[in-house]
Amino acid sequence: MRDGALARTEAEDQRRRQLIDATIEALANVGFSACTLGEIGRRAGVSPGLVAHYFGDKDGLLEATLRHLVTRLGHSAARRPISPSVQALKPTFASASMVASINCRRR
Repeated sequence: MRDGALARTEAEDQRRRQLIDATIEALANVGFSACTLGEIGRRAGVSPGLVAHYFGDKDGLLEATLRHLVTRLGHSAARRPISPSVQALKPTFASASMVASINCRRR
C-alpha cells in the first residue's frame, strides 16, 4: 500500500511539472492574456479540468510556475561566484524575501 501511495505521489508531481512546463511554453508563445487553461492543457496533452484539479485556477498555476522558475533561478545563481558588491546586498534580499513570504501566507 505504501509503495502505491508513493508511486501516486510521484505521478502527481510529474503531472504538475508537466503542466508547469506547458505553462512556460504557452506563456512564451502566446503571452499571458491569450494563455488559457485550455491552451495549457492542450500543450500538456490533458484536459483543462485536470489543470484546475492540480492548481485550482489560472492564478494558482501561474503562481506555481513562477515559484518553479524562481527556484530554478536560485539554484543557478547559487552555483555562480558572488561578487563582493552583490554579497553586501544579501541581507537586503533576505529581508525582502521574508516579507514576501509572510505576505503570501496571509492570503
